[in-house]
Amino acid sequence: WVYTAQSSDTQSNSYCYATIGTYSTTTKQIEWSTPVAVTSAVASPVTATWDSNVDRLLIVYSISGANSKGVVYAISSGALVTAGATAPGTAVDVTGGTTYNEAYTRMEFDSDNNMHHYLYEDGGDSDDLKLAGLTVTGGTTNTVAVTIAGTKVNGANITHNYGMSIKWGNDKALIVYEDAGDSNYC
Repeated sequence: WVYTAQSSDTQSNSYCYATIGTYSTTTKQIEWSTPVAVTSAVASPVTATWDSNVDRLLIVYSISGANSKGVVYAISSGALVTAGATAPGTAVDVTGGTTYNEAYTRMEFDSDNNMHHYLYEDGGDSDDLKLAGLTVTGGTTNTVAVTIAGTKVNGANITHNYGMSIKWGNDKALIVYEDAGDSNYC
């Protein structure tokens, strides 16, 4: 499967939508499921990662002026499950602050430590760049928990340009950012 979660202007409301793509070996194309509305309000940014330890999709989004929220979905028959025993869990606050320029959040899944690493700029704390650790529970609960609260990466005013890579099995993360407090150097 391939997945995408994004804010959609094509749906005329800029809500967060998610869809699942299944690669067809016959047509050599990706066939997309019907998009599912994840939010009922304008949401940006949106980021998602697949949790291979519990076979669930974690979607994190921000609604303007509010904290980032995380919600967990199961996938069945190439589509998001929206009802029944494995319906999505309740969206929960994953940052404890207000992300400033949400268009630049990043998230990666570390299967060795069973943790999603969520990188964001915290507008509620001097625009500091922070990293949170999120853990997903599957089954019938489909919950996300903050296992590591947002840890400050740098105290300078970050300018929204940053990236992250996790070194699997080595418990290391590489974070690169542009520092507005130091002549915008990387």
